[in-house]
Amino acid sequence: MSTDHQPIDQQIITAMCLAFEIPPERELRQRIGTVQSGKDFKKGLGFDISRETRSFYMSGYDSLPQRESRLVCVTSATSYLGVSIVNILISRGYSVRALVDNAEELEKLAENIDECNNKSMDLTGIVMDVMNLESVLSAIDGSVAVFHTSSFLDTAGVSGYTKHMARIETAATENLVEACARVSSVRRCVLTSSLLACIWQPDVFNVIDENCWSDESFCREKQLWFALSKTMMEKAAWKIATGRDVELVTICPALITGVDFHKKIPSSSIAYLKGGSEMYRNGVLAGVDVEKVAGTHVNVYETCDTGGRYICYDRIMDRKEEIAKLERLIGIHPNQITGDHIQVIKHSKLNDGKLFRLMTRYSGCSPFQLFQYL
Repeated sequence: MSTDHQPIDQQIITAMCLAFEIPPERELRQRIGTVQSGKDFKKGLGFDISRETRSFYMSGYDSLPQRESRLVCVTSATSYLGVSIVNILISRGYSVRALVDNAEELEKLAENIDECNNKSMDLTGIVMDVMNLESVLSAIDGSVAVFHTSSFLDTAGVSGYTKHMARIETAATENLVEACARVSSVRRCVLTSSLLACIWQPDVFNVIDENCWSDESFCREKQLWFALSKTMMEKAAWKIATGRDVELVTICPALITGVDFHKKIPSSSIAYLKGGSEMYRNGVLAGVDVEKVAGTHVNVYETCDTGGRYICYDRIMDRKEEIAKLERLIGIHPNQITGDHIQVIKHSKLNDGKLFRLMTRYSGCSPFQLFQYL
């Protein structure tokens, strides 16, 4: 399809369609009405989880080199995110060792895995005490990678996270990463952190990217326990992994959404939205589909040459209608997030360019070079 006579916005959209194998005419119909400039295009398209885009994150890459072993571990494998990661891994031919907290979770494992994958012999379940280093060492021995979703809930807290949760999650992550560094077969650990580990500072960042870290003192002052927990545990993971014989990759997703997310992860959703009004006002209240987050974990494992940190989000939630629906779904008071603000005052801009560049690097589509001019 020739783009010589198209306006620059249409050329960029066509390039995206080619890269993601999306029918250009369909994408143009969906997008061109809301796109008026290159910058608006990047903001408007983002990584919206359309059916076609979702298939990209689920599919993997034919050109990837085969690893010496396909056995990988997934912690909290029955969690909302864990289930999605397990399904994608099995669909791509990996043997998965699903690590769960107790026998009850082990029984739930088969119920949560796709029917087609459940018949596979490539899934085994193991009960692991993540707070016990010896238990972790035994559980991950023989695997080449560990996906640590860090899906903890504090049953003592109404919102899922209380003050001491940060210490618990940090200690668990320290054990996990230490074990990864000690077990000779493990080459990489993919850790689920959070966008909240990047955005909270007394002075608002103009651009929020992987170089930004939330201030722990500020999180304590504002009682942002979820953000504090993710910040502390990710920093601890990097401290242990640095200089050790294991590559660490951390994914920092926005609020994870998807089918029935409000039923399956209500506590962590409410905990994430502590401080939601300020996030909304600053233009950093973002969401991401669970399938994209899961696919990103696997894709980064398969494509990243070295360790790194990656922000992952689909969209900025800046419409009152969308926020009102979110508030209804998870059961928080109406207008708790939007308050009296008529519109978002965008003090900050999220930048997921690092993840975008990594993904497009393996797409083989040179028109993505257009994005350097946006």
